[in-house]
Amino acid sequence: MRRTVRSRLIRLFFIAGFGHALLSAKAASADSLRGIVDFGYATNDSKTADSAGETTQTNMNSFTQRYRLFMNKTFFPNLSLDAGGLFERVQTDSETAGLETTSIGTKTRPYVDLRLTTPLYQAGVGYSRREEETKTSAVGSATDVTEEYHAILGWKPDGFPDWSIRFDKTDTFDKARAFQDTTTKQAQAAVHYAYQGLDLRYQPSYRNTDNRIDAIETKELAHNGRATYSGTLFQNRTSVSASYELARVETETIASGTGEVSFPLFPLQGLSVLDDTPAEGALDPNPALIDGNLVAGAGLNLGLPPAGGDTRPRNMGVDLVIPSEANTLLVWLDRELPPEIANVFSWEIYTSPDNLNWTLLTTVSLAPFGPFQNRFEIRFPNVTARFIKAVTRPLSLVVPRASEFPDILVAEVQVFQRRPAAEVRGKTVRTTQTGTADIRTRILNSPSLYHELSFFVLNTDTPSRTSYTLSNGLSISQRLSKVFTASGRVTREDVDDPVQSGVAYTYTASLQATPLRTLRHVLLFSGRNEHLGEGSQDRNSLFLRNNAQLYRGIDVSLDGGLTTTKSDTGEDQQSTTLIFGANIVPHSTVTLELNYTGTTTDRTGGGRPDQSTVDRRGDVSIAYRPFQTVYLLASASRVERQDIKETLQNYAANWSPFPSGALQFNFDFNQDLTTRDNAKTRSIRPSLRWNITSRIILDMSYQMLKTESRVETVDNRTFSTNLEMIY
Repeated sequence: MRRTVRSRLIRLFFIAGFGHALLSAKAASADSLRGIVDFGYATNDSKTADSAGETTQTNMNSFTQRYRLFMNKTFFPNLSLDAGGLFERVQTDSETAGLETTSIGTKTRPYVDLRLTTPLYQAGVGYSRREEETKTSAVGSATDVTEEYHAILGWKPDGFPDWSIRFDKTDTFDKARAFQDTTTKQAQAAVHYAYQGLDLRYQPSYRNTDNRIDAIETKELAHNGRATYSGTLFQNRTSVSASYELARVETETIASGTGEVSFPLFPLQGLSVLDDTPAEGALDPNPALIDGNLVAGAGLNLGLPPAGGDTRPRNMGVDLVIPSEANTLLVWLDRELPPEIANVFSWEIYTSPDNLNWTLLTTVSLAPFGPFQNRFEIRFPNVTARFIKAVTRPLSLVVPRASEFPDILVAEVQVFQRRPAAEVRGKTVRTTQTGTADIRTRILNSPSLYHELSFFVLNTDTPSRTSYTLSNGLSISQRLSKVFTASGRVTREDVDDPVQSGVAYTYTASLQATPLRTLRHVLLFSGRNEHLGEGSQDRNSLFLRNNAQLYRGIDVSLDGGLTTTKSDTGEDQQSTTLIFGANIVPHSTVTLELNYTGTTTDRTGGGRPDQSTVDRRGDVSIAYRPFQTVYLLASASRVERQDIKETLQNYAANWSPFPSGALQFNFDFNQDLTTRDNAKTRSIRPSLRWNITSRIILDMSYQMLKTESRVETVDNRTFSTNLEMIY
């Protein structure tokens, strides 16, 4: 079953030579034609031994052929044709415990796009087809197809409203039309007008989805309008910004069979953070997670971190403002992933009422990815919550081929409520209105005194509810001397909401001292007193932050503080926090980093047993670059929290003796040690890149990966080579 490396390489270079001659002839006759040919071969041997002494041997060989053609032709100054295609064939032969399997995957993706573009108007039509066939010796074959047609028309007159219209038709089916046969037709328009500080937008859309397998047809008519204004009054003493948004979605479901219908939810805010304590702590705003762009990264990378990189879990979520029922998250990525990479991600789903305290809902060990859309579909039990987030870890070295995926960027997070078609048969209408207003007025110049007024209102009809928040505040700041600056702010928030209504007061005061250019101290006091619904809570904190550059190349910071929380249930909570950081560069070739974070929390009262928890983490790392071509790294971490006490160590080395030559050699070493299960992971990976010409590149690598723990030992060895030719 297994072919030798020698015979595979002979076949690779024979096909490469034939492809080179063929495409060179085509390129000579058409200047606008460009092609890329890839041939790859990989072999993997893996041996796993468990704690009982049982061993499993897996051998795998794969051969990849990939042909890509691109053509761009300009017929007239404003008329262009963009066309091309991809053909890929991957054959994988594997043997596990004497069981042999052969699978062949084939992808075909032609596309064509004709566009007419001028400063005043634009028009275009396009077609693309994605066909993926998988043949497995033990299962059989399956072929999935997606065909897309689109047409666009736009008008952008100077000084007048601009508009655009787009029509799309998408057919998704398997070749036998036995498991999937869906047609989606969509028309959407956009009208936009801007004048000075006024911005007006209106976006109507219509979508018809016909699922012939489940006998479900849905028709969706949506209207979305938004008006915003920003400007200044009274000789720039007052700044004003306001917005109003109306979203109305009418859905008609025609169902004669079984299946489900997805209803999208519209978050007010996207949220994300890197944090290894997902049950506690707030997520930071991340507007790019809900901006509608399904391909541009939003600052979260699920790929393999570099040596010494941040391996903390990636937390990504949304704020729905009003607690809503949901059961599905779609996490969109900026790229396609093969199954062996997509299937290693496990997802934890958390919910929260306040973006501070999170409850684990469920763990989804395997979420479907693709095949035609670059997204994970994470399904979880129905839950009603305001904040929902998904948590996953980036790739690790133990994942085969992980080194090929250093960048896997999250582009978008979408939330849906999927319901059985029988429950939603007929028409449903959802209308959401959102209004905001912010007014900031300068009362005094010295001291700098401002009045701040903000208003937020949200109205929905399913469920029918209206909530608003009115905030009035005063902020003041004054430079007391060359060294000291003081500032403060007090705010009253009036909240009217069907779930909880009441009033809250927030206040902050700070004193900043800068006695030297290299020394800075900030004393910050903040608090919040709230009476919302039937409960009340007082939260106060006092922090001292210090930053200093002791010498050139030695920067240190030391922060410490106390936080107290009291609620009407009688529960008291007190937390003390100490944070230390140092960055030391004793020589241009050496960098030393020290970090420590420790929090002790004591809870008493409230009818519950007294509890004291400790959360500490200390990190130290040293990086040494004796030469431009050599990089060495050593780091250690100690983590202590509740029932977890572990020490982690990482050692890494990189050597690139010929970084700019035609023949480039690279050597990577990485070793991770952890006291949890006495686990040790060691990776040694030499690689070679030969720029044969500016258009022909050969890559070869050999990775020796070994993982040892109390549970099992895995010895994995992978050889891969890839030849790329550009025409």
